[in-house]
Amino acid sequence: MLNSLKSAFMVAKDNWSATITKLSPSSLVSQFIGDSYLPSNWGSNFLSEAKNTLFMKTKSNISEMQDSGGEEIEYGYFFDAFVKESHTGSVKITEHPVQSGANISDHAYNLPDKLTIEILVSDSMSCVVTNQFSETSTKSISAYKTLRKLKEKRMPLSVRTKLHNYKDMLIESMSVNDDYKSVSSLRCTVMLRQIIMAEVNAQAVDSDYKYAADSTSKSVESTQTPSDKASVSARMAKAVGAQ
Repeated sequence: MLNSLKSAFMVAKDNWSATITKLSPSSLVSQFIGDSYLPSNWGSNFLSEAKNTLFMKTKSNISEMQDSGGEEIEYGYFFDAFVKESHTGSVKITEHPVQSGANISDHAYNLPDKLTIEILVSDSMSCVVTNQFSETSTKSISAYKTLRKLKEKRMPLSVRTKLHNYKDMLIESMSVNDDYKSVSSLRCTVMLRQIIMAEVNAQAVDSDYKYAADSTSKSVESTQTPSDKASVSARMAKAVGAQ
């Protein structure tokens, strides 16, 4: 009985998806769901003033750097919720004996941070940022395609969570289980790993430096007198004759 019920839901889901393909997200909400839900703590004018509120600065999101007229700006993707977060931070410690009194930090180093988040997006809720996920027929599908693009770009991301703000993160994997329960939503598990960045100091060298070094070595050779050179040649010839 349960299997039959699931099959019926899946068939209905496919038919429903095919029916709404030509509808915009806004018309979809009004036709099938009615007015989309807006959490009370967002405020009545939240969508128009989102960028100027403290809420936007503290809400969990994934952001990337985008070029805007030759200037890079941080662009955030605000999903409905991070329903689950798993934070992993590790240190690699040497297994060899350490001499007493040594600087212990020289024998251990930080491993890249790992973050696993479960993202929830509902078609029945308004977007945190107006029309952010409106490229396809539904908000949830648009959000999924956005996550895929971020993964395929393989560019460093920033992730803001309740516990910590991460920098230089790459999406390592993402997985979605889609069934009759998620007909109007997205529940995606995203695994991210930190890229540890390092800076190397570069020093400019004048092109005349090479010639200065060559002239110095030649001047050292020229300080040997002819008698010194002759004595060296005589000793070498003597050594060869002795063999």
